[in-house]
Amino acid sequence: STLALGSLEITSPECSVQMTYSQKWYAIQIMPIFLLIAFMAAHTLIWAKKKSTRSTNKSLMKHIPLMISFYFQAMYYLFIYIPKTTLEVFRCEDKGGGQYFLQVDPSIQCSGPQYESMKSIAFGSLLLYSFGIPTALAAVLYRHRFAIHMDQKLWQQGKGASKELNPHYYVRKKY
Repeated sequence: STLALGSLEITSPECSVQMTYSQKWYAIQIMPIFLLIAFMAAHTLIWAKKKSTRSTNKSLMKHIPLMISFYFQAMYYLFIYIPKTTLEVFRCEDKGGGQYFLQVDPSIQCSGPQYESMKSIAFGSLLLYSFGIPTALAAVLYRHRFAIHMDQKLWQQGKGASKELNPHYYVRKKY
């Protein structure tokens, strides 16, 4: 789909890249893993820069809470999109003659090797993303529940806005 504004044409990204549905589907499934690798690479670069420019090791890992926060935020936004896309694999429809095809891409037969590969990855993706992301977030929040609670209590009393008055100030930056 294209939107034309005078001489300026704006094209949606999926129209500018020629990919099959299965290629797009696989790319969406590996997106969180790709993001994790990108964040790990960024961490390594930041750490190396800090290591080469600073003489003390005190603040070498200070950026990690922010990076974890960014990753969890990205997973929060991807949480709806990835399972929705994953579940598309399980929607097959009869095109006549008892042959079932994928509803979103009728070129993929629901009994072929390509479909079986997508279906097995979809089961793993559902376990990893649909249940794994909320479980990981719940575990992190549960583990730090007392610090989060104290931070919020101090914030509510008007004492939590600075590191000096609030010993749990870091929680807001981290989680």
